Amino acid sequence: MGLDQVKQRERARGEGIDPVKVRIVSVAYDGRQRGVFRTEDGHVWRETESIERRPRLSAAKQYAARIERGKMGGYRMYVDGIRWMFKVERLE
Repeated sequence: MGLDQVKQRERARGEGIDPVKVRIVSVAYDGRQRGVFRTEDGHVWRETESIERRPRLSAAKQYAARIERGKMGGYRMYVDGIRWMFKVERLE
């Protein structure tokens, strides 16, 4: 298989896509205690799982973050200054 075919296959699976840097301008939590994050460019992301013991992000602050495709599918969001990763899905 040539390099072009490998790259095409990776793109089809969502691999090899560079992380996207975003600025989170709004944070809220839904009824299931999952974070809902609005970015500066208008996109809305929601956590796919709720973890009770994890501290929440403050609604009064803005955060720099990066979003990237996970190796097993889905998306991961890494917030600057926060030790854990959020599994997220795009709503808007």
